[in-house]
Amino acid sequence: MEIRRVRENELNQAVALANTVFCGDNQKDMGFFFPTLFQAGISHSYGAFDGEGRLVSFMGLVPLVISSGSARLIAFSVGAVCTEPQFRGLGLAGELLKQCREHARRAGASLLFISGDRSLYTRAGSLAFGQAAKYQIGPQALAGSGTKLHSRDMIAEDIFALHALLSQKTAFIEWSVQELQQFVGSGPFAGVSGQEQHIKIAESSEGGIAAAAVFMVPASSEEGSHRSGQMLEWAGEPEAVMSLIADVISGYHLDDLMAVLPWQDTAVSGILQAAGIQPETQNNAGTVLIADTAALIRQARLNGEETDKPTISCLAEERFELRTAEGTFPINGSAELCSLLFDPYSPVCRNAMKERIALPLPYMYGLYFI
Repeated sequence: MEIRRVRENELNQAVALANTVFCGDNQKDMGFFFPTLFQAGISHSYGAFDGEGRLVSFMGLVPLVISSGSARLIAFSVGAVCTEPQFRGLGLAGELLKQCREHARRAGASLLFISGDRSLYTRAGSLAFGQAAKYQIGPQALAGSGTKLHSRDMIAEDIFALHALLSQKTAFIEWSVQELQQFVGSGPFAGVSGQEQHIKIAESSEGGIAAAAVFMVPASSEEGSHRSGQMLEWAGEPEAVMSLIADVISGYHLDDLMAVLPWQDTAVSGILQAAGIQPETQNNAGTVLIADTAALIRQARLNGEETDKPTISCLAEERFELRTAEGTFPINGSAELCSLLFDPYSPVCRNAMKERIALPLPYMYGLYFI
């Protein structure tokens, strides 16, 4: 068995394997939903090949950059992990994850964001991360709230405006316009969930774009079936987003709509709570695996180069130290480091500083999904 990076001319084998494992006999196509994984370009993904050169196990790997406040995180996403049934139980996926982690480290990445929380990942040190608020919004919840704006479907000419709005958020994926429109067109999370993706635009009274939001709604409209939708992403004026949510619930005859908002999305959360909708607290989506601790601390801008910020030092394997104006505090292991860096209410070093240092992250099962 050969474990190595999948070459560009072998990606058709990866699509075929992924379709067999994830799609069965239906008409879904993983190649369509995940063009960043399966179409022409540089392949970062890894695979296991049998003696005849046939791909029998695959782990998709896609580079990404996340703007997080003043920090810039270099990372990879892991997804579309699949193995032929007769080759399962041989440890192939674990070896692929090891190779992906090493690939990320060599590339200068600090993190692997993994679409999943299986024991395969947690045994390797992958962790739940961050904090988000999940809201369940009913048809009457937003009645009369906010200003009613004209809403419409996104058109091709909106792509630059959408890109600009998303780039104004506290935390966002640093995708190019080309990459963004690829995700707009493929709708990966909605597609693999068996739903339809719709992007709605709210226009201001002056005719400009006040907000945009990405939704997924059921494809079927069978009478009597419960229809639940989800807001996957939003950008722009929070009050205008409320108008879009209300229109989508009404226009697609939804019984409810879910919105999962990362902790920094306080403006939209505040409006929903003011409307009487109380959230459930949960982690961000998937898990995260630290590929390179020193790179993570450096990319988080906590390595001492900025004298007005707390400093984190690597003492030894799985041992770190936080220095603040209040003193020096131990951080024991990657789990505590991950909690401190990504959870704004982390119990780790709670008394070490007056201001939190948690890095905001986008919700990882949104418009962007691998």
